Amino acid sequence: MKKVIIIFILLITVVAIYLLMNNDSDQNELVNDKRENGMVVSNVVDAMPEEFKANFEDDILTDSDTEVASLVAVDSSESSGTAYRLVKDGKLYHRVVADLPDLMDNNKYEGWLVQKSPLKFFSTGVMEKIEDGKWFLEYQANNEYPTYLTIVITLETIVDTTPEKHIIEGDF
Repeated sequence: MKKVIIIFILLITVVAIYLLMNNDSDQNELVNDKRENGMVVSNVVDAMPEEFKANFEDDILTDSDTEVASLVAVDSSESSGTAYRLVKDGKLYHRVVADLPDLMDNNKYEGWLVQKSPLKFFSTGVMEKIEDGKWFLEYQANNEYPTYLTIVITLETIVDTTPEKHIIEGDF
């Protein structure tokens, strides 16, 4: 009888891990990037809100190789955003523009690039509030990070190497 219980518990654990690792939630369907959905964005600026087009006319937004991802709320907020990723000449250019609630106390919004398997992540910096209440983050690296295709924006009480509360997420 004990063997049956142990096998049953192991089976439930394996199924739970499988479901967690292969979570194809509705938010993944909202990702709007040219690679996953077969959508070709010839000019990424066209995908941006009008108020940002004039401010951000540069390579990451106009290069035809730029990938675009929609960021959707994973908490109870109505937050959203758009992430841009361009690999050019061995360098990674990454930008996030987001609609996020105002912060309280000394909290910060922090960006992360995530590799899902094996799980690894690193901070892309603290977001800054810009005109019209939008939040902005820009990151560059001398590495392409080809497997870091998930974007997470967190609410942080302490800016360190540990992500805290996930607010919006998306995938390239």
